[in-house]
Amino acid sequence: MKPILKIENISKYYTKHGTKDRLHVLDQLSFEINEGEIVTLLGSSGCGKSTILNIIAGFEKIEGGAVYLKGEKIQQPSSSIGVVFQNPTLFEWMTVYENIQFGLKYKKIDKKTERESIYEYINLLELKGFENFYPSQLSGGMQQRVAIARVLILSPQILLMDEPFAALDSFRRAKMQLLLQHLAIQLKCTILFITHDLEEAIFLSDQIYILKDLPTQIIQKVNISFERPRRYEDLCGDLEFMNIKSEIFQQLRHE
Repeated sequence: MKPILKIENISKYYTKHGTKDRLHVLDQLSFEINEGEIVTLLGSSGCGKSTILNIIAGFEKIEGGAVYLKGEKIQQPSSSIGVVFQNPTLFEWMTVYENIQFGLKYKKIDKKTERESIYEYINLLELKGFENFYPSQLSGGMQQRVAIARVLILSPQILLMDEPFAALDSFRRAKMQLLLQHLAIQLKCTILFITHDLEEAIFLSDQIYILKDLPTQIIQKVNISFERPRRYEDLCGDLEFMNIKSEIFQQLRHE
């Protein structure tokens, strides 16, 4: 398969406030993502995962290397790249419908098509019946579903997700993982997912890149070959699943 996203030898430094000292964050990092894959960056908190995502999204500059989306160099934020953060970042004064509608205001589409598209994603994200609710009236999981719908309705070429389920309890987190899998299959999404949760990474991913602490480098690539759709009840007791989890845990433990 042809890569949709290529990260080539990117390096990143942060200057410590009030000094000339520089923190070496990324060290000539390279990897690729193929179209339709879910790829996860897995590592401990503070190892540079979010920095990588922000660079790919065009939010941060780099000192060396380059990032390419379908052969085009990424130098600034673009509607071709959708981003879902750990916190939903919704507009509190807008309803669910209005939050999802927000990204479409710059697109030249007629009202009927716009409404049909909004309701398509309301249904896909299981938000039907909550169109006129405000974010403060929703659970954390529902707020995150609104945030995902608001991004997906713009049809990005790749979706970046920075620990989007970390704030949820284990039950809601598992439900969101199943929902994301369903969306990936139905919409044929390409997703770069960030987490420090081993089981979440294995359950969702086609490929996992294990990261070492600063300066961040990839220490191992793990291929996940379980067929989709996946179910926790099938995988949790599966010997291959347990072996992969043990292998990754041992790798991270030594970092």
